[in-house]
Amino acid sequence: MAERESFSLREPRYDSSSFIGRYRNFINMVDPRLLLVRDDELIRAKSLLEEFKTHGHQVPAGRTTEELWAARKIVNGIIHPDTGEKVFMPLANISLSSLFFSYIGQFGAELIRAKSLLEEFKTHGHQVPAGRTTEELWAARKIVNGIIHPDTGEKVFMP
Repeated sequence: MAERESFSLREPRYDSSSFIGRYRNFINMVDPRLLLVRDDELIRAKSLLEEFKTHGHQVPAGRTTEELWAARKIVNGIIHPDTGEKVFMPLANISLSSLFFSYIGQFGAELIRAKSLLEEFKTHGHQVPAGRTTEELWAARKIVNGIIHPDTGEKVFMP
């Protein structure tokens, strides 16, 4: 896992040709500490990157590449790349929303399986399809109707 020796505004910090490099770049992008960045820190980060550009893409005197990488991380994590405007932070940081959507995704996959089983039931003239049991059909119906959670089997919603 090689870290880039020189700072670049376009290239990723870690070598993307290896899994570890891609992983480090991803972890760097979804750092939850970006939620705590204040506006004055964002302004300083933007001015440091502008200073880098005005110095002919050379590290300004008195600055380090580590400071430039930190500034780029802040700017890339908070500023929308197309509009240049500040993005609402919970949407800008993938780490919080990915936790939410991973749970929804797990339940959603089970819901899709249950709905497909019920559709299969309907297309077979309301007969239990071959290779399926009545228990599977009732479980699918309960999941689709929102009565039980597919993983825990606990009651979630009772109409």
